[in-house]
Amino acid sequence: MGSRDLRLRMGTGLQPGLRPAKWLLAAFLFAAWSFAAWAEAAPVGVEGGGGGPTGGWTPERMQAAQALPMSAPEAGAPADSSAAEPVGEPQWGAGAEATVELPPGVRLWPEAPGAFPSVDPSAPAAAGDDPSSSGTSGCPFSSSRLTPPSADNKFPYRMAGKLFFTVPGVGDYVCSASMIRPRVLLTAGHCVHRGSGGLAGWHTNFLYCPGWRNGASRYGCWTTAYAAVTNDWYASGGVFPNASDFGMLETADQSISGVPTKLGLLTGYFGYWTLSLAANHVHMLGYPVGFDSGNRMHQVTSGWCYAGGSNTERYGSDMRGGSSGGPWVQDFGAVSNGQTLANPAGPNLVVGVTSYLNVSTDPQYLGSSVPDQRFTSLLTFVCNHRAGNC
Repeated sequence: MGSRDLRLRMGTGLQPGLRPAKWLLAAFLFAAWSFAAWAEAAPVGVEGGGGGPTGGWTPERMQAAQALPMSAPEAGAPADSSAAEPVGEPQWGAGAEATVELPPGVRLWPEAPGAFPSVDPSAPAAAGDDPSSSGTSGCPFSSSRLTPPSADNKFPYRMAGKLFFTVPGVGDYVCSASMIRPRVLLTAGHCVHRGSGGLAGWHTNFLYCPGWRNGASRYGCWTTAYAAVTNDWYASGGVFPNASDFGMLETADQSISGVPTKLGLLTGYFGYWTLSLAANHVHMLGYPVGFDSGNRMHQVTSGWCYAGGSNTERYGSDMRGGSSGGPWVQDFGAVSNGQTLANPAGPNLVVGVTSYLNVSTDPQYLGSSVPDQRFTSLLTFVCNHRAGNC
């Protein structure tokens, strides 16, 4: 075989006139472009989140924190981009009940209730949101306080809680959140980052209080060591609906009776199931400030209503500001003897997270991004940040 024949075989499939050196250069440029495209789609994280055992929060400062404004879909927002379609195949991860008991008599900060105005369980719901069973969107739901009030300290309610944080240069705000792994806290991406501004867009000073009620939590309040969001939210410009409005925080351990303890082992944590939000029924948890001033957990049960575009789904709900980031849970609660669930991961699976609403109070719905491969990539990203997170 002559050298000319060898060159021809090596060049099989090349465009006429494209020499091997140019082919290698083209291959290198394509590989570099592919890596850049992958890197751009990777989750984004930042160290820190809260300083000291309380992050500088006081009962007075926590009481003054406002609900982070919930955004409505923008008119003409694109719903047909590649980011708007679900990515990947269904994935799931089982949750777990608590494996660590809080010793009797041990109280974590805040040490005692009473710092906030108490809520009379017999009092009517606070004005601001209409607790009717459906709005003009025609999406039915049921909405109520927790009964009894102490249910927020019990499994599985205690796996959800209230999230306090600071928007630099603006003020202190609140969202809702839930544990999904021993150290991993799930909330909405917009509760962690503005969706614009790059490094300057991160919120700071996170403090999470599971089962928060009237200024106290049986399981204390926990600072965070790391924050991350999907790239779809990080580079979104803060536009809703968003295909992947998810944020996750790594909670810092606390010493309980001299033993470093992970929060998720103390409260338990939810599981998850991706690509399961359409045509489902969920139990929503959150801290809407329109109900009981956001000082008690609220719950809504609701079924799928209609697609929201950009990889989101909408369900009926009367919760509004403060409920952002709260979990939408499939098969909520304990399984009865003899009961068989239709999913492989067991009960208490997060299938959505409160993301957006309508600017009007009349439609009464909430929207959530559909958890997909971007969700699980974010979870893996945070899990890998520190040994023992998951």
